[in-house]
Amino acid sequence: MFYKISILFFLLVFSSYLNATQIINPPRGYSLEARLKETNILLGETTQLTLIYRYTDVEDYEIKEPQFSGIVIKELDSKDFKDKNGSFREEINYSLTPQREGNFTLNDLQVISQIIDTKYKNFNNRSKYTKEFSLKANTLTLEVIKLPNNITAIGEYQLKASVDKQYAKEAEVVTLTLSLYGDGNIQNLDALEPKIENATLNLLYTTRSKRMHLLTKVYEIVSEQTYTIPSFELFYFDKEDMLIKKSNSEFIEVTINGYRKTQENFMDNKDKYLYFLLGFTSILVLLSLYKLLTSKKEKKESTLVKRVKKSRTKSELYKNVVVFLGRDKELDNFIYQLEDETFLNFKAIKKELIKRLVKLGLNERDNLLFTAKNTL
Repeated sequence: MFYKISILFFLLVFSSYLNATQIINPPRGYSLEARLKETNILLGETTQLTLIYRYTDVEDYEIKEPQFSGIVIKELDSKDFKDKNGSFREEINYSLTPQREGNFTLNDLQVISQIIDTKYKNFNNRSKYTKEFSLKANTLTLEVIKLPNNITAIGEYQLKASVDKQYAKEAEVVTLTLSLYGDGNIQNLDALEPKIENATLNLLYTTRSKRMHLLTKVYEIVSEQTYTIPSFELFYFDKEDMLIKKSNSEFIEVTINGYRKTQENFMDNKDKYLYFLLGFTSILVLLSLYKLLTSKKEKKESTLVKRVKKSRTKSELYKNVVVFLGRDKELDNFIYQLEDETFLNFKAIKKELIKRLVKLGLNERDNLLFTAKNTL
């Protein structure tokens, strides 16, 4: 009886051994390599990790998904192809976005492969002849530097706010457009949330144009009282100049026609006389300032025209005139033509734009230009 049990036990152990996958050392021609696009980045930036698996002939393999504490990882793409030397290669790209500063060690990057000798590939019980091995990639180090004042925006930007009208009736809709032009790591304008007293805001839509490097956010505003749209500001780090800079928009006051604040103060005759003198003096001062400003404007009237004339490309010309969108249908038509990739008559459209800007008097409004010149 004992003899039979021993034989049965031996057969069970031996059969399980035959069916178990054999673990071996990695053969020649197989390797796993890790590469970082940048090894030093600023907090808020993203770098790219590439895993490259080279192999000759495999039954199956699995590349482990990278996992690093404090880093958000996202697979971007992958491709596999045959090298000129006859071996095969798979490349997988990941984006790495660190969530804190410091030095990160990127290790434990591994691939597990199974191979089988060609003479056993047609056998029924192939698992008996399968051999398995694992490969680890080289260890990488990523340095993440934190910017002062908790700034995470990196690049070069210009921020602007505009409305379709500054005078409206009670409960009439006013459209507010927030625009951010430039290149960097900002993906959206979620951080910019306008708060306006005595007004109701409704977000209509957001847009993004990679070709024009432009992010926009459009709101509807409704109010029965005069209100002020606050200035929006953005602090960012310019890597080219290695400086922290600021771009901000102007305050915008929207007047509601017919709205007057209730006043319960009653003035006697002396107060009325005093207010009359103050009002008269203020008018004289304003007239003097108006003449002074008008004389200065006349000297600057050609600033916009000169800038438009000096525009050498459609992109440069578009950047100088895009702030005037929505002011005139004919002007809008010229500006939209600049976005057309197939449009070739650049000189003609520039000439017509100058004529229209001068006719509308917009050449006198250089302070509204949305250019890098206005970025602090």
